[in-house]
Amino acid sequence: MVVRKDQLEEFLLSDGAIESHLALSSLIYRNLRAQFQYRLGEIVSISSYWTRNNSRVPIVLKAKNQVLGIIIIEREEPTLSQRRAAGSLLKNESHSKVVFLSTKISKTVVLTPRMIVTPLNAVI
Repeated sequence: MVVRKDQLEEFLLSDGAIESHLALSSLIYRNLRAQFQYRLGEIVSISSYWTRNNSRVPIVLKAKNQVLGIIIIEREEPTLSQRRAAGSLLKNESHSKVVFLSTKISKTVVLTPRMIVTPLNAVI
């Protein structure tokens, strides 16, 4: 088993009590960061998007005019809160899309032209 330094730090500092959706979000973030920050060419920023109600899109990639929000879900469909957070991002960023990465489905489902639910294993 290979454990990266930041994975080990996360595990040790959380005493192994980190919630599974947070651990998955952290895993996706680390993998995306490695893909975009060590690549020559286009600059991609990685951040989070928070709404006024404290719901959030945990991973947001921005490049030029394009914005991609990523939300990890542990069910087949996003919750109302997750949909609202995604909707807020879509409303505030005109050239944005949101991907819900699900641990429970095997095929991609299109929710709207700018929102999809796709299997988590399709990206890792």
